[in-house]
Amino acid sequence: MTQRSDQYVKQLDAIFGEFLALADQVNDAHWTTVATDDGRQINVMLDHVANAQANLSGLVRLIAANQDLPTVNMDVIEAGNRQHMAEAGSIDRATVLAKLADAMRDYRTLLPSLRDADLDRAKPLEILGGETSAATLIEQAMIGHANGHLPPLSSAVAAF
Repeated sequence: MTQRSDQYVKQLDAIFGEFLALADQVNDAHWTTVATDDGRQINVMLDHVANAQANLSGLVRLIAANQDLPTVNMDVIEAGNRQHMAEAGSIDRATVLAKLADAMRDYRTLLPSLRDADLDRAKPLEILGGETSAATLIEQAMIGHANGHLPPLSSAVAAF
């Protein structure tokens, strides 16, 4: 494991630890409450974070393997988010928590396996403005995206 990989795992563990702690504070009556600052139900937001981590890990794997990336732009992301919101409204706690645990196992396996050369390898990724290294994708998307969902979730939970 590189020093960077170790730091990434620690950052993600801290973020996911907060998600799990917040989820634990949400009782069944509030599980489908809309987080006002996000516009999604709490269960849907947590599921979204788990799904995003799985997708982002897949992109990091492709970059590390020097393979081409699929087209990822705001249109693709927004369409996926709309579809997810329409389909995930009734997702239950056990399923969401299992998906979060799977996401954690996945990044804890993936990130330590990456060498500095893998982290530094770059591929074109439209959503991040062009050539994007695995490290940048990890920092801006895996860590940044997940971290960005903590404030609206925290606000929603604090409102109960």
